[in-house]
Amino acid sequence: MTFNPAITASIIPFPRQEEGHYHHCGLSIDLQALQHNFKTLQSLLGSSLCSAVVKANAYGLGIGPCARALYDVGCRHFFTAYLEEAIELKKNLLGYAPSDIKNHETKIYVLNGFMKGQEEEFLAHGFIPVLTDIEKVERWASFSKQNPLPTVLHLDTGMNRTGLRFDRLSHSVLENSLSKLDIQIVMSHLACSDDKNNPLNELQRKRFTKAVQELKLPSKPQLSLANSRGICLLGPDYYYDMVRPGMALYGCATSYNKGLKSTLRLWARIYQIQTVPQNESIGYAQSYFTQSDRKIATVTLGYADGFAWNLGAAGHEPFVMIGAYKAPIVGRVSMDLITIDVTDVPSEYIYEGAIVDILNETISVNDLAKWASTLPYEIMLKLGGRLHRHYHEGE
Repeated sequence: MTFNPAITASIIPFPRQEEGHYHHCGLSIDLQALQHNFKTLQSLLGSSLCSAVVKANAYGLGIGPCARALYDVGCRHFFTAYLEEAIELKKNLLGYAPSDIKNHETKIYVLNGFMKGQEEEFLAHGFIPVLTDIEKVERWASFSKQNPLPTVLHLDTGMNRTGLRFDRLSHSVLENSLSKLDIQIVMSHLACSDDKNNPLNELQRKRFTKAVQELKLPSKPQLSLANSRGICLLGPDYYYDMVRPGMALYGCATSYNKGLKSTLRLWARIYQIQTVPQNESIGYAQSYFTQSDRKIATVTLGYADGFAWNLGAAGHEPFVMIGAYKAPIVGRVSMDLITIDVTDVPSEYIYEGAIVDILNETISVNDLAKWASTLPYEIMLKLGGRLHRHYHEGE
């Protein structure tokens, strides 16, 4: 075979290579940081309770390991989105804390309630549905026999997405059905808590307080309004009896200066390094041209692993880290690979299999979201199935 000298000369031999069987990319999840975040949030709340929202597989991090870690530091109230998630959560906690689950000391709530035909399964498992309309309230009340069934009532105070409207609660059918239920929690959901100056926050709070006062309930329920941002940005007026954090638990609210820790480290490995001459394009669609000769490393991560393909498209300058050194991402993200500029990284850090950090204590989920012009939630939930997940406690 004849090799083109111009091409072979551009490939830089690695100073060293590590042999062995290892994963090409992975996600390390610090359960001790998760526990720290729960305890930190609980410490802010005074007498209010801190629950945990573990829907969507604990925001993509794994409902089993995360729920068990949270249980170990005192969490006894868990919110899922759907019945299937609640069943998975119960499976993971039943072998871990069987008496608490069987005696309903640990409570599993389902935010989107039940679909028609699921009522018996809710009863069998002891799950507590969040009821969002009169029909569901009436249907759940019809299942109450001798003992009123535990229930969460969701009031819509401004989201206009789900829930009983705050100004339409004077209804005889609703009042009759509510009288047959054990309303343990009345909740609402904040629409604009990421903007502490948005007047809708205070309007929703006032609507919530007034609507609860107007409800004719046989006993006093717990009240719940604040999500992660409601806790961290809006303060005690929004805490009521219980808060429902999600992202703050998983380390995506570290910028709020509440002592929260990042739980995630996303990493991949260097696959190849070469010199790319000045004025050459890198990657698909010629989206990036070199301004001078550059050392370019190819890294084993792409949008098949959940890494946003349009990273940097909005004019941001995304980077990864190799040790303590920043390396800019250049060119388009491919399905399985990205390219980074390692010209300014010491050569001893550049070798086949070398670890590259995509998320760590310096690069947050919020950074990736900003660079990709999306939400932190989407970044977390798209982290792909090819990622090797490793759970650990601290360093």
